[in-house]
Amino acid sequence: MTGLNGLFSAKGRARRSEWWLLGLGLGLTQFALIAGTNYVLFGEANSLPGYQPTFEGLLVEVGWFAVFFWPVTALSLRRAHDRGGDGWLVWIGQLLIVAATLLDLLAASGVMPVPESAYVAVV
Repeated sequence: MTGLNGLFSAKGRARRSEWWLLGLGLGLTQFALIAGTNYVLFGEANSLPGYQPTFEGLLVEVGWFAVFFWPVTALSLRRAHDRGGDGWLVWIGQLLIVAATLLDLLAASGVMPVPESAYVAVV
């Protein structure tokens, strides 16, 4: 299964070139959609180092994350199968990303306090 047909199926294998091309394509598309949506809706350039995102900006990121969750997971699972690896490690990694996103949402909503040193500009 190759190309865009393989984005929604975890069955089969993903060769190295397919994994890199689709992975970079998904990542760049997701980044552009998040940055563009936040800029159009809120006037925020949220992907700069040291930027503390607003709660609304994070909701946009979570929305796009949810849209891209399955294609990224399916691609990673197929690559893990191609390399002879275990797909459970992909699920563990995705679970950690979801947990970090939820913690970021809690911090941005004010439910969880965030120290000032948590957002440091990288120069």
